[in-house]
Amino acid sequence: MAFKPVALALGILIASTGHGAYARSAPRQRCAAIKLNASGRRIAGEMGCYATARARGRAVDPRCLVKVQNKADEAINKAGSACPGTQSQLDRTIAQCVDRLRADTPGTGNCAAAGARVSGKRARLEL
Repeated sequence: MAFKPVALALGILIASTGHGAYARSAPRQRCAAIKLNASGRRIAGEMGCYATARARGRAVDPRCLVKVQNKADEAINKAGSACPGTQSQLDRTIAQCVDRLRADTPGTGNCAAAGARVSGKRARLEL
């Protein structure tokens, strides 16, 4: 699937770095888990916005995209800097992933909408 390289890029970007005792790495691991979870939720959420638009045969509602992005950005910023991956870095990577998923599920109508929604959910599970 097209989202495998992007999921790998997200994983590498957020992966914990450094060595040391578990106690020192635990905050890094929590930070990375929060950022991965937020990224996956954002991908699924944006694909849900596009799925709704495709089902209705309309352009995507920018309010839907902004709502999803704001929620993910809040979680990413709250995770802090204990692990790699800034909000702007993740925004670019997530946008690339969503663009690839949208390209993999073209068209309008219920079938295209279902494909877009499932692609987003699957991408979230891959992270």
